[in-house]
Amino acid sequence: MEYTLNIAGLGFRLESPVPLDLHPHYLPYLDERKDPDVIIRVLSDPPEYPAGAPAYFNGRLAVYPTAAGWFREHRIWKWAEKDPANPCLVPEADGSFSLRVPADRLPFLAKRSEFLWLLAPEARLAERRRLILHSASVVLDGKAYAFFGPSRIGKSTHAAQWTETLGAAPLTGDRTVLEWREDGSFLAHGSPFCGSSGLCLQERAPLGGLCLLGQAPENRITRLSPARAFRELYAQTTINTWDSAQSAALCDELCALLDALPIYRLDCRLGPESAQLCAATLIHP
Repeated sequence: MEYTLNIAGLGFRLESPVPLDLHPHYLPYLDERKDPDVIIRVLSDPPEYPAGAPAYFNGRLAVYPTAAGWFREHRIWKWAEKDPANPCLVPEADGSFSLRVPADRLPFLAKRSEFLWLLAPEARLAERRRLILHSASVVLDGKAYAFFGPSRIGKSTHAAQWTETLGAAPLTGDRTVLEWREDGSFLAHGSPFCGSSGLCLQERAPLGGLCLLGQAPENRITRLSPARAFRELYAQTTINTWDSAQSAALCDELCALLDALPIYRLDCRLGPESAQLCAATLIHP
C-alpha cells in the first residue's frame, strides 16, 4: 500500500506492506497525485543498530550518526537501549528511509497523531527551506497571521478571537509551517501537527505578520528588537539541535524572516479587544 502526504508542498510517500489506518489529522493531506520528495518504507524487521553511544538522547529519543544520515530510535514502550520493540527511522543508502516498527505495534501507531513525528518531518522540511513554528494561525484578507509562544499561553484562543471578532478564517491550531520563498517572502501552510485543536486545514497564504503572545491584566503590544525576536522564534521552532547543518539553515531562515516582517509581542487579556489591537498593529505596522 502507498500513501502520499502533501505537507507544505512536499510529498511524503509511505510504502507499507499492510494497510495503514491513518489518524484523521492526516487525511486532508493525502494526495496521491503529488510526486514524492521523501520515500519512507514501513518494515517490520528489526534494524541493525549503529555502534556506539547516541549523539543525542532526551529520554524518549536516541539519535545515532551513520554514513547515510541520522538513525532515530523512539523509546515509546521500552526504555531499554536498542530494544526490538522500539520504532526506528533508518536512513538508507539510496536517500530513502525505512521506518522499522514491530508488526503488532503498527496498527496502534498509525492511528495516533504522533505517528508522523516518527518520520522526522521537521528535518525533511528544513532541508527544503521550511520550518515548523509552534503557533496558531489565521487568514484575513488573503494573508496569514501567526501567534506563537509556549504551550497554554492562549494561542488557539487568540486565533479564535480573530475568527469571531474579525471574520478571519482558521489555518492551524498548534503548528504552522513557514516556507521561505526565493523572493524573500514567506508562505504560511496549515499542517497536520495540530495538537488538541483539531485544526489541520490543507491551506496556505502569504505570511502577513507574526506575534508572540503573553498574558497581562492590560492589553499592550510592542515591537521586539531583532535579537529578542530571534531568540523567541528559535525557542518555538521544531529543530534537531544535534544536526549542525539543520541548525545553520534554521538560523538563515529566521534571519530572513526578521528581514521580511516586524515581530511583535502582545501582552493581553484574551478577548475581542486584544484581537482588535493585534490586528490593527500587524495589518498596518
